[in-house]
Amino acid sequence: MSRPNKRTRQEINCDGCGCGKSECISCYEPPSDTQSINFSSVPSESSSYFASPYGRPPLPAPPTTTATPVVDYNYMISQLDENIVRYIVATLAPVSPGVQAVVASAYNEKMQIIQTQVIDFDEYSKEAWHILNTSSYTEGSGSKQFEASFDARSDVIACIDAIGEETPPESSYGTKLSAIETLRKIAKTILLAEDTLGSEVRKAFQDETCLGDIMVRIAESMTPEEQRRAGAKTDAKGSLATKLRWVCDEAKSYCLGGFDGLRDVLALIEQPEGIINEHDEDRL
Repeated sequence: MSRPNKRTRQEINCDGCGCGKSECISCYEPPSDTQSINFSSVPSESSSYFASPYGRPPLPAPPTTTATPVVDYNYMISQLDENIVRYIVATLAPVSPGVQAVVASAYNEKMQIIQTQVIDFDEYSKEAWHILNTSSYTEGSGSKQFEASFDARSDVIACIDAIGEETPPESSYGTKLSAIETLRKIAKTILLAEDTLGSEVRKAFQDETCLGDIMVRIAESMTPEEQRRAGAKTDAKGSLATKLRWVCDEAKSYCLGGFDGLRDVLALIEQPEGIINEHDEDRL
C-alpha cells in the first residue's frame, strides 16, 4: 500500500486587498531575527528581573554575588612543614605589630616555664650504662661486639645529644646541674666499659667531642655563683668537682681528646683554692 502524498500548502493572492491570511503571499511576511526579539524589553544588569524576549512573563535575575568560602587556616597550617611555618612567622614579625605581640607573649611564657622547672636527666645515664653493660650489644664474641659497637656508640651519643637539646641557656640552675652531673656519669661509664664493646666505644671519643662541648656550653651559661655552687655540690662520694677531676685524669690516661672540654668545665666549677686529687675509683 503506497503512502498518501503530502499535502502541499495552498497559496492565495489577494492582490493587495489586505486579507491578512497567512496563506496570502501578498499579506504574510515571515518575521526576521531582529523583528522577533524586542531588545528594548531586556532589563539592565541592575534589574532584579529578566524579561523574556519572547513575550513570556519576566523571570528573576540570576544571583550576581557568591558566598565567601570558609578558609580553615588551622588545617592549612597543619599541612605545612615546621620550617616553613617558622619562616612565615619570622617574615611577618618585623613588619606586623600584632605578630610581634603574639611571638613575644609566647616566648616569655615558654621562658618562664624553662627558668622555673627542673629536669632530672638521670635516666640518660642509666640508659648509657645499660647500653655498654647489659644490652644485647654486649652479647657474643669479640667480633660481634666490634660490629655492634657502631650502633652502641650512636645510642650513647643520642643520650648525650638529648641532654644538650633539653638544656638551653635559659634553663634553671637545677636543670643545668642535673645535666652536668649526668654527663659526668656517662663519661665515667664510657671510661669503665669493658670487653671489646667498651673498648671500641671508648676509642670513638678520642675524636668525638659532643660530650665535652655540651658540658662546656652548659657550664658557661651559669653565673659564677652557680658554677661555684655546682662544683661544691657534695654527696656520699664527694663533690662534683672532685668526681669530675677523676674523669678528666682517667680520660687523659686513655688519650681521649674528645673529653678535653671537661677540664674547661672543671676550671669553671672548681673552688679557687683547688680540690684535692682523688683517684680512688671506689669513692667515685
